[in-house]
Amino acid sequence: GINQFIVYNGDELAEILLQKLMKHKNIHLQSLPFNFPFANNKNNTHNLRELIKTDCLLRSMHKAKYATLLEPNEFFFPNAKLSDDNSVLYSLNSYSISETIYELQTYSVCIDEKNELLSNNSFYDPEVVQPHKINIFRPVIPTSTSAISSTTNLAPSLAFAHRYTDCVHVGNDGLHMFQNLLRQDFMNNLIEIREEVRKLMYN
Repeated sequence: GINQFIVYNGDELAEILLQKLMKHKNIHLQSLPFNFPFANNKNNTHNLRELIKTDCLLRSMHKAKYATLLEPNEFFFPNAKLSDDNSVLYSLNSYSISETIYELQTYSVCIDEKNELLSNNSFYDPEVVQPHKINIFRPVIPTSTSAISSTTNLAPSLAFAHRYTDCVHVGNDGLHMFQNLLRQDFMNNLIEIREEVRKLMYN
């Protein structure tokens, strides 16, 4: 249900992938070069993410009701097609317009080399410390009020995010299957998403 994309560092994408994405009738891609002059250290990485987030929200203003910022190893999973009456978007519409940030429950899902697609991985480590939060935003002009607005936590039954990672040191609690947390209708939607990704990548 998402068809508008801004890709930062888009000039690093493989040409064959760009061609596939560009010809897909439901995908509108704005590719931007990476021109942020920061070295790789923790503080600069945080500052860089904040700059990209601000840029993304400003570009999305008046063009999209909601936006999210994801890295290549991060996937957003809604509970249903975004056009459905029971989707997370309709739930967001019921919140006050003063609420502009919605935090997604994020699972650190382990990459299994046997799976060709990241979305086919099933096990997550609940003890991994997340490097940053994944949010859904309302793209609005920043004001003193919105700058201090609190973040609303979304229930995983509405939507969640996966951050795919190499599980080198598994926590004491071991690995868990995220599918055990899902209602059947949510799982059915996730299966459809997997199939769409597979078709996009291999057809």
